[in-house]
Amino acid sequence: MTKRSGRYERMEEYMELCYKLWDSWEPDAILAERSTGIFADPAKVHEVSHQGEYFRCKARSFVFRSPQGYPVLWQAGSSDRGRDFAAKHAEAIFAVHPNVERMREYTDDLDFRLEKRFGRKPGSVKRIYGVQTVVGLTRGEAQEKYERIQECIPLEGATAWISGHFGPDFSKYDPNEIVQNIEIPGIQGLFDSIIYAKGGAPVTVREAALIYAEGMGMPRLVGTPEDIADQLEHFMDKGGADGFMLAATYTPGCFEEFVDLVVPELQRRGRLRTRYSGQTLRDNLLEF
Repeated sequence: MTKRSGRYERMEEYMELCYKLWDSWEPDAILAERSTGIFADPAKVHEVSHQGEYFRCKARSFVFRSPQGYPVLWQAGSSDRGRDFAAKHAEAIFAVHPNVERMREYTDDLDFRLEKRFGRKPGSVKRIYGVQTVVGLTRGEAQEKYERIQECIPLEGATAWISGHFGPDFSKYDPNEIVQNIEIPGIQGLFDSIIYAKGGAPVTVREAALIYAEGMGMPRLVGTPEDIADQLEHFMDKGGADGFMLAATYTPGCFEEFVDLVVPELQRRGRLRTRYSGQTLRDNLLEF
């Protein structure tokens, strides 16, 4: 077994140990009696004994149970094992897909794994997809801004970055070589976002480097606030997205413009909340 192929076995055991530690404090263990100076009933704080292949533990947790019981569990991964891990453990998952068709495939596949493999309700893991936005008051302004951003990406730096993430030294390949023909030992799920960036059409090494440096293969939404909102609604309605992770184009401007211009439009359409109703992150995350 290679180091990479065994990482999910290690993660599974890590989660097993975490669950033991989180459950080692009974819900009513905390007494907090000022008169006696007793914080917790020691009989209700249990020792965890774990002897596994990767981890060993024989101790009591120093962290008492949170109001949520467990912290909110996020997963980021698009490989087959990563999807199973998310379907088993996660409450939210971050994924990068270049278009709505790939989002839909991922959504349907995750729901199948949730229901058929792990007995969980479809949709019980919130799907947070990565996007980049370039907002302008007019489409012309947004496009001009986007082109300036693209001009700031050096090909040499982009090639170095994609090489570091995926393994091969892409600087040694012909820039016109098709990346689909190159064996990739690195993060396959992310590399798929490059492969499908042109709808399945061949992608050259040059294109792959620039696409990845620009936004790791995630969709780039360029336009007015209304245009951006239209696209996000499309990803939600047709792709199954529950929310979005905004990746930077230029900071802090891209985030300020999204908040000032796109958020009000989404709220006007009833697509984004105007207040938080819950008391915990889990309450607010799972509200919709």
